[in-house]
Amino acid sequence: AEYWGIELYDLAAERAAGRLDRVVCANAEDPDLLAMIAPGTIDCLVYGDTIEHFRDPWLTLRNHSQWLVPGGQVVACVPNVQHWSLVHELLRGHWRYDERGLLDRTHLRFFTREGVQDLFTEVGLHIDEIESSCLGPPYPGESYDFQVALAGAIAATGGDADQFQNQSEIFHHLVLARKPATTAHPGNEKAVVWF
Repeated sequence: AEYWGIELYDLAAERAAGRLDRVVCANAEDPDLLAMIAPGTIDCLVYGDTIEHFRDPWLTLRNHSQWLVPGGQVVACVPNVQHWSLVHELLRGHWRYDERGLLDRTHLRFFTREGVQDLFTEVGLHIDEIESSCLGPPYPGESYDFQVALAGAIAATGGDADQFQNQSEIFHHLVLARKPATTAHPGNEKAVVWF
């Protein structure tokens, strides 16, 4: 297999070039990238904490999925805006961007599990699986106490407190999706993973 990468920053692209078969230093949302790769030649697209940085993730994923072979896969890691720590801070009137984490200053889009499902469905990709990545709370029991305190309010607004408890523990949604296999795989594509 060949491993290619798209990287916005020169220094990171230079470092990646020593590890990958090919690296393009460009903005992943640049429509000119579409002409650089033939449609139906990529086996897997990997988005490691990048979708939330796109101005238009719907258009970008739709465009990039043109590169996929029928049945080609997409692997993505997407931060969860429903994490209890963000809800806790928002209820206190705080929405503070940071250098990294769920409120990284460079995040432009925010997704819950439902939002991730809608995104992939809207661009024509079939989700095979969504896994969860959970981080422990800074202090034992803090997330549980917060969730219990909110249970009544969630129920009063028609929400599901159990669903909130499950979803608010998730830090990242890990998605495995694929392009529908509407035509037979011709068998002459390069096996390429795109980071």
